[in-house]
Amino acid sequence: MKMFVLHGKFNQVLGYGYECRCYEGYTGSRCENKIQSELGNLMLGWMIVVSFIVLIGMFFFLCRTKK
Repeated sequence: MKMFVLHGKFNQVLGYGYECRCYEGYTGSRCENKIQSELGNLMLGWMIVVSFIVLIGMFFFLCRTKK
């Protein structure tokens, strides 16, 4: 029986069934999940924080100019 593996290789193991050997950067039972780098997560967090600060600044600027 051949299993469906997205980003890796399928290996049958005698007596155990099967295992998937994922390519570098992927994980999961069928190698379906891409591993996020720590730098990528950090950049996303900073982008969210900066966007929030810009939105607050725009809100206060627009409220101040209407008076």
